[in-house]
This record gives sequence, C-alpha cells and structure tokens, in this order.
Amino acid sequence: MKKYTGILTTALQPIIILIDLYIFFYVGDTAVREVFEETGIKSEFRSLLSIRQQHTHPGAFGKSDMYIICRLKPYSFTINLCQHECLKCEWMDLSDLVKTKNTTPITSRVARLLLYGYREGFDKIDLTMEELPAVYTGLFYKLYHKKLPDNYKTMTGMD
Repeated sequence: MKKYTGILTTALQPIIILIDLYIFFYVGDTAVREVFEETGIKSEFRSLLSIRQQHTHPGAFGKSDMYIICRLKPYSFTINLCQHECLKCEWMDLSDLVKTKNTTPITSRVARLLLYGYREGFDKIDLTMEELPAVYTGLFYKLYHKKLPDNYKTMTGMD
C-alpha cells in the first residue's frame, strides 16, 4: 500500500497535512469542520497526536500559542481547495515528506511520528478521546489520553 500525504499551506506555514490517508489539524470536531471547509475532504476524528506550546510566539499578542495536531480519517479524497484561506494542498508520498529538507521542524517531526505509527501501530502514538460526564448535570467533556485497557476502565480497587 502506498502512503500519501498532502500539505495545505497558508502564507505563513503549513496548517493542514494529510498523511497516509489520515489528516491532522486542530482538535476533534473543529478539525473535521475546518478540513472540510478548506479542502472539501470529509473526515472523522481519530486521535490527538501532539501539542506545540510556545510562550514567545510573535503573532500571539503576548499570550501563549498552542498548535494542536490531530489525526483524522478521510472519507473523501478529492481536494477542493478554498483559495481564500489556502495557497496549496496536494497529495504526496509520506516517505518523501519525511526525507524533504524543505519543511518546518514541526512538519518534519510529525511526519516521522506518523510514519512510526503507520509502521508500528497508531496505538503507540495516539492520544484518544473519551467523552465523560462533567460534574455539572447533563454536561460532558472530552478527555484526551493514551488508550486505557478495558480491564482498567472497570477496575474498582487495587485488584
């Protein structure tokens, strides 16, 4: 099976990277919506891959900047680029992205992380999402963490 990736580029940096039939972008529902709005690709959230935190980002107006990268599974593959928000988006071989020197350090690192997950299993790199009840009646929150084995989900004590 050939592994493909696509990079969607803004004027400043790559913001959407489609890797091996998977996509990474912001968080959960937002990632799915933004990927569709900017590329026309329908997808499903699979996991959180990484978070970059930077306190001295020049465009963050003196605040911390966080760049959250998710892995999504696409259900369509034809790219319909939004030209108002993006400069370019294309599919390419993941191994080519791993080897290229013409990219940002974060893109290079995440490409290698995804190649590792593809070869060794995404369970080694994914932070999955679980929806849990909040302390407020009727409300829920999303908790991102490494997958917890089923026997630990139901554990009542120090079994």
